[in-house]
Amino acid sequence: MEKIYKTRMSAGKCDNPEEAKIIEQTHTQSEIISRAKELLLKELGLDLCTFAGLEEAAVRESDGDSVYYVDKSGNQVEFTEEMQFDAAIAVLNLNGHFFEAIPVN
Repeated sequence: MEKIYKTRMSAGKCDNPEEAKIIEQTHTQSEIISRAKELLLKELGLDLCTFAGLEEAAVRESDGDSVYYVDKSGNQVEFTEEMQFDAAIAVLNLNGHFFEAIPVN
């Protein structure tokens, strides 16, 4: 079963978080990750692995490219769902935005 979160987010950029209008909703973990990916591509031209301290690498194989991730020391690592979620939270808090996710299940 996918994790569900109660989210609290600002309704726009907020220089002073105490004055921001906060919206509360419920989202799945994958919805939060997808939103962060959309935001990164559209606004910053980056991908989620950057915010997890990883780099995407590819190996050309006969049946297509195989993508994997490496850490700063060059070791291959699995970019787990939890790592993606943590990176997504960091992305959604960029540029004066407020975002938090509280597990409900």
